[in-house]
Amino acid sequence: MVSRCILISPIRDWTKRISVALSPFPMQPRTLTATTARGIHLYYKHPGGQIKNSMPWGKGIDVRADRGYVIAPPSVHESGKTYRWANDATIQPLPPKVEALLRNPPQKRVGVPAKAKRKKAGVSLTVLEGGRNNELASHLGKLRQQGYSEARLSEAAFEFNRAHFSPPLEADEVLAVVASIAKYPVGFMSTDDAIDALNESHAIVLIGGKALVLRETDQGFLLLRPNEFRVLVANRFCSTANGLKCVADVWIAHPRRREYAAVVFEPGGTTTENAYNLWRGWAVTPAPGNYSLFAEHLLNNICSGDEAIYRYVMAWFANIFQQPRNKPGTALVIRGERGTGKSIVGKLVGELLGTSYITVASSRHVIGHFNAHLLTALLI
Repeated sequence: MVSRCILISPIRDWTKRISVALSPFPMQPRTLTATTARGIHLYYKHPGGQIKNSMPWGKGIDVRADRGYVIAPPSVHESGKTYRWANDATIQPLPPKVEALLRNPPQKRVGVPAKAKRKKAGVSLTVLEGGRNNELASHLGKLRQQGYSEARLSEAAFEFNRAHFSPPLEADEVLAVVASIAKYPVGFMSTDDAIDALNESHAIVLIGGKALVLRETDQGFLLLRPNEFRVLVANRFCSTANGLKCVADVWIAHPRRREYAAVVFEPGGTTTENAYNLWRGWAVTPAPGNYSLFAEHLLNNICSGDEAIYRYVMAWFANIFQQPRNKPGTALVIRGERGTGKSIVGKLVGELLGTSYITVASSRHVIGHFNAHLLTALLI
């Protein structure tokens, strides 16, 4: 479906990245925005003409435009996270400075492959023995992605075989390549789309001198060895210049894969350069409301009506949200009769913390030898 929209997509630690990258370009008024598995999508009206898919601000902020596609709400990401609209704003025109940059994105100097030089010079491509099957598979893969049926693939294959191969492949070899490509669903992913899809929820991270694949989930994350990751996506392929390849191998070797030099837990925002932050943000968005029932319970039942103790306990909880990286060096101990509402206090505050709140059944889960589960905890 043609949307006539342009989408700007910062990755998860987008707050710092987009504020720096877009600081010269005023992005107001507010435009339609969606939350994703790794950040946000900003929707803008397409200004007409040609706007290419690009990364004009460098790695980390992607732009989807002509012939690009996006995953829109209420789609569900493979990690299980649902794409949601963050507001109901009207889609706004692109700011003029941003439009100018997207029409003329910075270009990298790269070498020109010999095949591209021949094509630019108008020289017909002739493939000799040894590379014909791969070349035909690559050509048919692109056509399949465009929607070609098996019959149309067969017709195009024989035409390509006659025009470009010396000597041509035998008919049974051509049909075998056609059959292998026709097994894939119409419109299977290109290399760029495969990289984008995996970057949504996967990254290469360096931990203890080992390169591992981090897979994001709704519950947190998993760490996979490269071979385990390959097994996980071994049934997914994308079209490349050398034919169909497993997306795992393409992604691992691709310069645009998402990668981090360290893994940190820095609540409130990432400050370590090129680090993957395990902080997932607060579980709720602040909004005006009434917490009088909680305050009354805390004062009268937990603090025995002592105003000074009540203020201390409230300040202790507030410190978690106001200075999440500051460890006060104290712990609250609540003792009382069963059924007086001791555990509900931690539970209610914990609901604001999401995955940074954990419960344990024994002290050994806190002071024992195995404490990886405490890595992202703000309240236990």
